[in-house]
Amino acid sequence: MADYTELKGLKVKYLAADPDPETAGDVWYNSASYALKAFVGRAAFHSSHSLSTARTLLGSFGTVPAGAVVGGDKGPARSNETEEYNGLGWATGGTLNTTRKAGSGTGTQTAGVLFGGSGPPDLASTEEYNGSSWTAGEDLPAARAYIGSAGTQTAGLVAGGWDGTSYLTTTQEYDGTNFADGNAMNQGRYNLSGCGTQTAALMMCGYPGSYPAAKYTESYDGTNWTAESNSNAHRASAAGDGTTTAAVIAGGEAPAVITTTETWDGSSWSTSPASLATARKGTGGIGTSSNLVVAGGSTGSVTAITEEYTLSFKVVTAGAWASGGNMNTARRGTNCGGCGTQTAALLGGGNSSQPGVTLLNNSEEYDGSSWAEGNNLNTARYNASGAGTQTAGLAVGGFKSDYPEAGETEEYNGTSWTESGDTGTGRQESAAMGTQTAAMYTGGRSGSPTTYYANAEYYDGTSWTNAPANMPASRAGHSGAGTQTAAILVGGVIPPGPPFSPTDTSVEWDGSSWTAGGAYLVSVFGATAAGGIQTAAVFAGSDSSPQKTHASGYDGTSFSTNPSLATGRHDSGGLHGGSSTSTAGAIFSGPTGSVSAATEEFTGEVETETASTIDFD
Repeated sequence: MADYTELKGLKVKYLAADPDPETAGDVWYNSASYALKAFVGRAAFHSSHSLSTARTLLGSFGTVPAGAVVGGDKGPARSNETEEYNGLGWATGGTLNTTRKAGSGTGTQTAGVLFGGSGPPDLASTEEYNGSSWTAGEDLPAARAYIGSAGTQTAGLVAGGWDGTSYLTTTQEYDGTNFADGNAMNQGRYNLSGCGTQTAALMMCGYPGSYPAAKYTESYDGTNWTAESNSNAHRASAAGDGTTTAAVIAGGEAPAVITTTETWDGSSWSTSPASLATARKGTGGIGTSSNLVVAGGSTGSVTAITEEYTLSFKVVTAGAWASGGNMNTARRGTNCGGCGTQTAALLGGGNSSQPGVTLLNNSEEYDGSSWAEGNNLNTARYNASGAGTQTAGLAVGGFKSDYPEAGETEEYNGTSWTESGDTGTGRQESAAMGTQTAAMYTGGRSGSPTTYYANAEYYDGTSWTNAPANMPASRAGHSGAGTQTAAILVGGVIPPGPPFSPTDTSVEWDGSSWTAGGAYLVSVFGATAAGGIQTAAVFAGSDSSPQKTHASGYDGTSFSTNPSLATGRHDSGGLHGGSSTSTAGAIFSGPTGSVSAATEEFTGEVETETASTIDFD
């Protein structure tokens, strides 16, 4: 006897607006748009943040958002660098013991393994990664490079490759300690792509020793290799990942570099509607069949480009910098100055000459599109620090055209500046953060010859007192983000190093003590906090040419790459005080070869859930 669902079918939800998605395939009727709708997966690539170091023929392992690429060819030097992916950008990882290209990786970000490769010569060495450092594992039975691999650190599989004379069919299984021979593949190949597990693996495409590249696919069941359906495109040196029932492969060469992507459903390959924006080969690939990061590679020259493939009902828009409104007065020396948010910012003072010194006391307010003149500071100065908001801001310290440096503090109420209590130490190139009634002022320098400071001061809305502890080391020209009790300080100059020899170190403050933070990706002097707090901040710019366009994000543990500024600059104004966010930042003014009035706004990566209308025509 037929049941209700067979007679009447399943009910469709009748909704006035699209719901929050739960799973792909959800169906409902939208009464406002008079349409039957569903969440349908779409395949697409979007730009992600570039690698810190351009290279090709990388090893790779892990998933999104916890993967890594390692080694490679920087053209012509080989690499021993590891970069870890956190879903948004790349952070520096541990250094390989043996520099190499064309090694093959598998496993996870905290338990990875890299097999073979070429120095040259070709290598037999295996190295294991624990999320921070590499240690030597058991050598392969014979040296080889351009291998396919699959599995985990303690249950890995290597297949094929090149030993200097032959295109190999050789297979070995790795248990984390020793290698054991497995049965040979049916087709000898190198520059092939592998995925899956030790007992359910897939080896895709590659070079069989002649052009064009192979379309050949083989699966492994832990004992034997079985020939599977060919891919649609010839390709080798491609990025791929997944399982024996759901895999994806992108790019590569055949021998020309290509952009096309194919998906595997366990029995056959289908050409995906999504293609790489940039054709390349020798890329690192991390992820799954529905979320693959394709990093680096060669387009004819080595590249750091990263693209991310998603099969989802979410549309991903990559983070980016965009031009904002120009300030009315071009200036520099607003190092660590500025406060507020992307749509309500404040900046006062600075220097309108390059070279030379022409001190400014004018302030300007930003509404997210244009700058308007505000009332003047009482004391003209540059290299001052800022904190607070547009309607409750602070300007602290700086240089007044002669020594000693300023200790003056001024408060802004949205209309005018009022003098308040002086800092205990007059200085410039310090960093401030927090609010108008709970601010923190750190480090800096003063005098000639120069004295550097490690002390920090607290402001309560009236007067300054020493913070509970000094910084671990004196520094100046650094930048900071956060609050009086949860701050991050980045870069600057730490004596007794050479003048203007910047550091990549950071320190965190918890309200009572200082601890080392993650290392910045480059050494920086005059970088600016463009927005955020201690656990989610973005910094941009630098006086360490050619890194002036560099931008990095901080997640409370490590720094990762962000899109670069369009215009290189340093000693710029930014957003300090803890009211801004790392996904809606801004940087303004600063030398770009001369004084600048330019503003750039940062928008972080955005995921938008999209519903598709079901068309019955």
